Amino acid sequence: MTVLMRSYRWRGRLKASPLLRNPDGTLDYFYDVPCKVVHIAGGAAELEQVAAAQLHQHFDKHGSPVMMGGDRDNSSKGIIGVCTGDKGSYVLVLDPHYYGCELGETELQKRGWVAWKKVSSLDQTSFYNLCMPQTHKRDHSF
Repeated sequence: MTVLMRSYRWRGRLKASPLLRNPDGTLDYFYDVPCKVVHIAGGAAELEQVAAAQLHQHFDKHGSPVMMGGDRDNSSKGIIGVCTGDKGSYVLVLDPHYYGCELGETELQKRGWVAWKKVSSLDQTSFYNLCMPQTHKRDHSF
């Protein structure tokens, strides 16, 4: 563990996960937040199935953002919503690379930092990994 923490080279989430894994298979070593890791080997076509099933279940049960990354499509994405309808599935992507002053919703959308992306528009040849924090969903009812 010390070698990983003192390393200056980038480490992918899956490369680090065996070092952080608890005996029950969760990734909650540092922050006590268990995470479910889902590997999507079949690109956007398989992700379409996950978007329609596991992402909906995750947001209904946990409500926490999902981190997504891949190999050919190696730009990390924060997934904060999912929608499935007659025209396919869409994910609401929050780009985690933004830094700077706080921006309002309209400005974030205008600059492309938050956008709905059609799942089928993602790379068909890239695998994807989804890291789904297994948090307790807060009840916002009054």
